[in-house]
Amino acid sequence: MSPTSEYGQITTRHLMARARPFSRLVFRVTEHLIMKKTTWNLEQAANIQYIAKWTKIPVPELVRVHASDDTLSMSFIEGTEFEDLWPTMTPQTRHHRQ
Repeated sequence: MSPTSEYGQITTRHLMARARPFSRLVFRVTEHLIMKKTTWNLEQAANIQYIAKWTKIPVPELVRVHASDDTLSMSFIEGTEFEDLWPTMTPQTRHHRQ
């Protein structure tokens, strides 16, 4: 079952009540669902959709974009967060990412 169909009818408030911190801005709701606190949620959602449509890069499935409380709900993908990779990157690599 996809996160969209499984959690689409549950309110954001109820999802956050289940969440536990995963990192500074990411909260794990279940094994397959996370919520991310961000003031750039609309832009991030648009970027995820663009990447999904035009590339083969794996991106999370968006479940909900909730502008009033600055959260994105999405499927969980195993990996390393960009904010954790940034300090390990060379200046050249960082320049290409900006």
